[in-house]
Amino acid sequence: MSVVLCVEEVKPIVEKLVTMFPENLGEIDPERIVFVKGKGKFRPATISSVKNPWDLCTKYKFILTVHGPKFDKLDDNKKAIAIFDELIRIKDFELASLKPYSVVGNYETLAKFGIDWLEADEIEQIFQ
Repeated sequence: MSVVLCVEEVKPIVEKLVTMFPENLGEIDPERIVFVKGKGKFRPATISSVKNPWDLCTKYKFILTVHGPKFDKLDDNKKAIAIFDELIRIKDFELASLKPYSVVGNYETLAKFGIDWLEADEIEQIFQ
């Protein structure tokens, strides 16, 4: 999988989400997340934790990857929700632990944006 850094595109979205949803994302520090762009096929975005031994030599706790083929086709609101859906999986930021993927979807994402947010024509505006 080829990867390119895409800090400029994703970091401002994460910063805005952390500000807008402090009850869900308040402990997240965007300065300690690596933002990359990959070529995954199934999800618009994924998040993974920085594992041992790499956590010993970097300040970063997570790697947030947006997958070009899926992510680039989304409008700005859906991009933000796709990123929210990954960030909400962070269980403990300092311990770099993640909740597993849910079969039905993350409760917080579904409660805020609806079950069909990815296919919906109109959704709650994040960037107004």
